[in-house]
Amino acid sequence: MALEYALHLEVDMQPEKALNSLRKILCLESASNEEPLEAPGVVISAFKQSLIGQEIIEEAFSFRPETIVWFRIKPKERRVIGRKTLLTATLGMLKECSGDAVLLFNGEDVVLKRIHGKLVANEAFSFWVAPELDKANQPYEVKDIPSPLL
Repeated sequence: MALEYALHLEVDMQPEKALNSLRKILCLESASNEEPLEAPGVVISAFKQSLIGQEIIEEAFSFRPETIVWFRIKPKERRVIGRKTLLTATLGMLKECSGDAVLLFNGEDVVLKRIHGKLVANEAFSFWVAPELDKANQPYEVKDIPSPLL
């Protein structure tokens, strides 16, 4: 069974631009605009956030996302590398895009959020370890984050 994560970004970015940014962040050689994007251990797609999706995230997190980047971690032996790719891609997009963002697991569990410039990672997701989060180049906090979507 594959694991799914969605990065909701306040920034208004065309999906093609988001994928091109991710190609650079992940050092992928593919120059085509094919979607989905294949990266080590993960499949990545980007979309404009739907109106209903914007409303749900706005009600829960007080920001209106314009763009969503969807990650599907490949099953079995690819999970470890897929999560590392997810982390690199997410932190890279947070560096590139100002504004608020939230990374959700299965559409409801908060993995990481940046609201009003404050970065917080959910301690329940053990792959968010300090050395990796240090790559965000901004102060962060690791703590329990209850989901407002449950």
